[in-house]
Amino acid sequence: METVSPEDRISRYNQRLGDYRGMAIQNIWLIDPATQVAFDCRTAAWLLVDEFKIGGTPISLRLTEMWNELKAGRQ
Repeated sequence: METVSPEDRISRYNQRLGDYRGMAIQNIWLIDPATQVAFDCRTAAWLLVDEFKIGGTPISLRLTEMWNELKAGRQ
């Protein structure tokens, strides 16, 4: 999982994500906590998602729940 930092740029991420795909990493996720958006980046097309699932398993991360927990922790 990658978390976007303010200094990161899309072109830099495309290169890094391509490197991950080249290493046959199966789950490539990009999360921007500032905008609370997330992408499944297993392919060159970034797919906007609200839940990450690890293929073939019951494991998932529901992003709405994560954002709510993070917000509650800041209060």
